[in-house]
Amino acid sequence: METWKQKARQLKKETYAIYLACKDPRVPWYARLFAAGVVAYAFSPLKG
Repeated sequence: METWKQKARQLKKETYAIYLACKDPRVPWYARLFAAGVVAYAFSPLKG
């Protein structure tokens, strides 16, 4: 059970890092769009 909690914490950190990168004005629009898709997938309840 502890490994699941650890993996969830790591996913949360990585997702937040992607979110912060999206807010940087130097990031191109297409990278922001891709990152938004990654974040949406990470929080999607429909994962198989």
